[in-house]
Amino acid sequence: MELCDRSAAELLAMLRNREVSAREITESVFSRIRGWEKDLHAYITLLQEPALRQAEEADRRSGKTAALPSLHGLPVAVKDNLCTRGIRTTYGAKPFENQVLDEDAAVVEKLDAAGAILVAKLSLGELAMDDEWFGGQTRNPWKLDQGSSGSSAGPAAAVASGC
Repeated sequence: MELCDRSAAELLAMLRNREVSAREITESVFSRIRGWEKDLHAYITLLQEPALRQAEEADRRSGKTAALPSLHGLPVAVKDNLCTRGIRTTYGAKPFENQVLDEDAAVVEKLDAAGAILVAKLSLGELAMDDEWFGGQTRNPWKLDQGSSGSSAGPAAAVASGC
C-alpha cells in the first residue's frame, strides 16, 4: 500500500514509530499530485519547497522529544478561501489571483500549531460557487469529463483521487 493510500491515523502512528519520515510522506503526496493534477485542476497553489523544508524540520524534531504535536509531520492542504500568511489566497476568482494576505485563518493557525505540513491550496469555484475558477474547471477523478462540482470541488477531487 502506498503512503498516500493510508489514513491520517496510520501515517501518524508510522511517524511516531519512525517507520517512515515526514519527508517520505510529503514526497509521496507530491508524487501523487503530479500524477493527477494535469487532469484534475484541483490545486491553485502548490507549496512543494516550503513543505519539504517543513517535513525535514519535523523529522529533526522527532528524534529530540517524545512530546510532539498531534499532527506532527502530517501533510495537509486547505481550500483557497482560507487565508494563509505570505501565500496567495485567491477565492478562485481572477481579481484575487495574486492576492497575498498577512494573516492566517484560525484553522490554518491550529493546523500549524498541531504540527501539520501545508502542501497546497485547493481549488474552489469562483467565490466558492461550483467548480469553475480562473484556472479552469476542477474535474471529477472518477469521471474526468465531468466537473467535481460544489464549492469544495478541489478538496473533493483531491480526496477522491488519493492526493
